[in-house]
Amino acid sequence: MRKKFIVFVLFLLLFSIKGIYAERGSVFLFAGNQWISDKNIQDIYGINFLRYGGELNVNVFKSLGFFLKFSHQSQYGRTTYFKEETYIEMNPIFYGVKFGNRFFFKLGFLNMRFEEKTKFSDYKDSTSGNYFGGGIRIPIIGPVSFGLEIGYAKADYTFKNSAGEEITLKLGGPSTEAGIIIRL
Repeated sequence: MRKKFIVFVLFLLLFSIKGIYAERGSVFLFAGNQWISDKNIQDIYGINFLRYGGELNVNVFKSLGFFLKFSHQSQYGRTTYFKEETYIEMNPIFYGVKFGNRFFFKLGFLNMRFEEKTKFSDYKDSTSGNYFGGGIRIPIIGPVSFGLEIGYAKADYTFKNSAGEEITLKLGGPSTEAGIIIRL
């Protein structure tokens, strides 16, 4: 997975150099919501996670390009049995192909790094998944636009609990993002 990510980043950097194949690119700074699909996580942390981040878009042709998105989301909650305060932090990295400029669609992958902390434990791991979404860019002035995106991430994490049973957590779900886009 790391090798694919490094190759993808090098590909983005190669095509972002002016005068080569890229027509243009953009940076998207956003805030939004993530609705986690898993019932167990909803019971502890609630349904809605506030998220924020940034995204780099590089167009290879007029309406075909690549995206690389970093985001952060976290939430406090209480465990279901002992009501102990707990904290979860998720840092997904999304990457893939983008079709369109003003109206756009995205297909790609994600690597979800997460950490859950309680008073007595700290658990870190990661999982991978898929992402698709779409949105609109509304020009404001010059190279600045307003962006709105709606997407869905599927990132399942499977582990064995203390009783040896296999548990699958659904860390993905629907999301919305809004922010400022600056064309490069």
